[in-house]
Amino acid sequence: MPTRRIAFVNQREGGGATAVCHALERGVRALGHATLLAPSESTANSEDLIKALTTFHPDVIHLHCFYNAYPAGIAAALADIAPIVFTVHDTYPVNSFTEACWPCDHNAWCYACPDVPVWKRPVSLYRIRERRRREAAWQALARANTRHGGSRVTMMWPSEWMRERCSKTALASLPGVVSNYGIDLERFRPRLGAKALIGVGAGPLVVTVANMYAAGDRRKGLHVLLEAWENIVGQAVPDASLRVLGRVHGLTAPTGVTFTGEVDPDQVPLHFAAADLSVLPTLGDNCPLAVLESLASGCPVVASRVGGIPEVVVEGETGWLVQPDDPEALAAAILDALKNASDRRRRALKARHEAEGRFDGDAYLREHLELYGAS
Repeated sequence: MPTRRIAFVNQREGGGATAVCHALERGVRALGHATLLAPSESTANSEDLIKALTTFHPDVIHLHCFYNAYPAGIAAALADIAPIVFTVHDTYPVNSFTEACWPCDHNAWCYACPDVPVWKRPVSLYRIRERRRREAAWQALARANTRHGGSRVTMMWPSEWMRERCSKTALASLPGVVSNYGIDLERFRPRLGAKALIGVGAGPLVVTVANMYAAGDRRKGLHVLLEAWENIVGQAVPDASLRVLGRVHGLTAPTGVTFTGEVDPDQVPLHFAAADLSVLPTLGDNCPLAVLESLASGCPVVASRVGGIPEVVVEGETGWLVQPDDPEALAAAILDALKNASDRRRRALKARHEAEGRFDGDAYLREHLELYGAS
């Protein structure tokens, strides 16, 4: 296996996208390849990044959510340094990163965005300007790809939905593949006695992962789940409990609900293994790791029918899919799961089997090694 030099360019913070990037970097480095991970203290701006990459002499540069740390226009310059793999984790390459923008495909009409009051709509002109700047960056990247023979850039789409989401941008002209994320199937697996390990009783346990980045951050739909729990689920199944893993701002926990805050990473697999059900009531998502981790842990999922989720949750087999922002539909699916133990166990077994066949982190790493020319 040839030793390669791989640079990973991402964002300073983040959730699932950053976890995917860092897992790939660790896996590549563990196999003896040289890696550079940016941004860092020495690559805080575009000029420093290009200097570092020029010194590092990468064989491949893997872009993730780099546009949150550097101008999007830097992508074409990076393509002149080395071949590019570009994984699109969110909708920012198309439009702004808000819950309204995830499902919206009217990308030319931000001025008339129904989520913006009429008197504020002139402000949303900045979205149009920003999107035009991003599209100019993707057009420049496409030109760089052509300049280098047509195979300089490879797009990685974590879902078919995300590929289609970007189909109106210049990124669609670049060669690419659809590949769901992979996860550590040894770390996320069914475990006997997991409830005792996290200190919960024998009653039904529901788990959700929902990091809120501000009080008004509604994208993960936690407010929908709390309404469903307080008004319906908690009353119908009073011995059930809900644990919310992650940062929560501006919300109050109803009876039976615990906000754990951010938990130790080693506790997350135990929670999924202990849970009778995992819930993701998101208003907009791509291929959320929490869903894949739940399935691998043998925990069936109730999730919103949005983004790439229907590509990884099989309705009636590994989970339940509901319309987003609908507390009654969400509550009905949760109750169906909690009150039908035999069906829930059947879906749990199917969930693990599905994860082993489709979301193996080792296979995901091997796929990238081939792209890096390191297999």
